[in-house]
Amino acid sequence: MAAIVFNDGELVTLRNAPGLISFVLGRFSGWTPLPDSIGPEAVSMATGQATRFRFRRQQAVSFSLADIPSIQTAHIRGGGGGTVSISGTTATFSTSQDGTLVLGDGLLVNGVTYVVTARSSGTVWTLGTSGSATNAGFTLLTRPLERAVRLIAHLLDYGTADVYTDDTVSNVYLGLQLLPGTRPELTLDSPRTLRYRLALTLTRIDGSSAPLLCRYD
Repeated sequence: MAAIVFNDGELVTLRNAPGLISFVLGRFSGWTPLPDSIGPEAVSMATGQATRFRFRRQQAVSFSLADIPSIQTAHIRGGGGGTVSISGTTATFSTSQDGTLVLGDGLLVNGVTYVVTARSSGTVWTLGTSGSATNAGFTLLTRPLERAVRLIAHLLDYGTADVYTDDTVSNVYLGLQLLPGTRPELTLDSPRTLRYRLALTLTRIDGSSAPLLCRYD
């Protein structure tokens, strides 16, 4: 599934409804490359011919992530994979959950739900209540809408984000920033299901002139 990864003091991965919607709905929509040439321009009074002194070629893109649920959502794929062992209030995962798990998320193990309250490392987390489990399967209970709101605040401060398109050629764009003059737009896309859509316009700041492309089947 497509994802946006950012770090606002905690590594966060934003997907829409992990594991609960079809592969197609997990993709970005409306992907529109926005190439531009940045620099002063002038038009000849005699001929009408335009010229530009180009400082740089800008590569930006607008797209949206739809079907963001407003309620806690089960990530039925087991987070970042692997198993978990619980001893008291310590949960030790066999695979790092950084980005997939954030503080305040729920962890469902053997029918018991725990709230994650602290992080020691990508594999070791603290739970709000005690429990016991050994190499157990687990389900993460995430809040995609809260993550979307965090991403908006992060981008408005011109923090960067990594975009994983999950397209046919596995395009990944690292360190994108909000295009100046634009704002993220979070809208209620479906009043019936209370699902939201987040629309973004992001740009490269790495100096690359390569376009931001996304190719889905």
